[in-house]
Amino acid sequence: MTRPAPRRIDLIRESQTNLPAVLPEINRDEFEQLRNLIQARSGIHLTTQKAMLLRTRLLKRLRALNFSNYGEYCDYLKSSTQDGEVRHLLDAIATNVTEFFRESAHFDFLKSTVFPRDAKLPAIRILSAGCSTGEEAYSLAMCAIEHFGPDAYRKVQVVAGDISSKALAQARTGVYSAERVKTMPTARLQRFFLRGTGSREGLVRVAPEVQAMVDFQPMNLVEPLKVNGTFNAVFCRNVAIYFSRQTQIDIFKRLENVLTPGGHLFIGHSESMMFSSPGLTFVQPSVYRNSVFPGLG
Repeated sequence: MTRPAPRRIDLIRESQTNLPAVLPEINRDEFEQLRNLIQARSGIHLTTQKAMLLRTRLLKRLRALNFSNYGEYCDYLKSSTQDGEVRHLLDAIATNVTEFFRESAHFDFLKSTVFPRDAKLPAIRILSAGCSTGEEAYSLAMCAIEHFGPDAYRKVQVVAGDISSKALAQARTGVYSAERVKTMPTARLQRFFLRGTGSREGLVRVAPEVQAMVDFQPMNLVEPLKVNGTFNAVFCRNVAIYFSRQTQIDIFKRLENVLTPGGHLFIGHSESMMFSSPGLTFVQPSVYRNSVFPGLG
């Protein structure tokens, strides 16, 4: 079958603003107020060394609201009607560092172990927790298509969630800079991406068959997970490093609870499980298996 020519990509670009050369100062009390609010609402733990990062990332919000200092911003956040601004705050501070097929050994494991094991099931469900701008979730869908072929959309569902509404908006478009995929093998690039032309040159869009397999939704990992059913595989990689030890423990326990019996949990190669669980068995570095089966406790 002849592949249709790549279609032109429509993309809404974020407007650029000129930031002032000098940042307003943030005092200790203001930093503590903001840090405590961020941790309470997202679980993200900012050390005192992150004060400059916070100052820089919130500067656009000060400009947008016409505030001259962080004290005014803190007062604004205290208003009970400013939940929308809290979302802007979390969008600003969330770190969205990801790439397609990052830590590729995990995707190899899916195709060599998880997919063959669950191939006879009516459906295979995968959770991408802390999905950022969508690269991981789309990589999971591509991996499923490579393994199951054109019928993968009937077999595999990817649910992807993140606390950042800005990151989710980017993810849903499926549009990325061509730089983001420049190291991808040519065959995979030609199969799963459409190249922009004309004014959209330098951009790529994930193919519709890939986008159709992913359901993006808001997800706050410090709260009970609002997902339906359980998952054969859960990916929560390079996310826990931003949380305190106790928050990490709570998050991994929540994720364990949504794993099917025998399902696998994938974490980042630079991370480690912060608690010992009789329900999770070490398989290989950064991969754990749910070893609790019905009737066995």
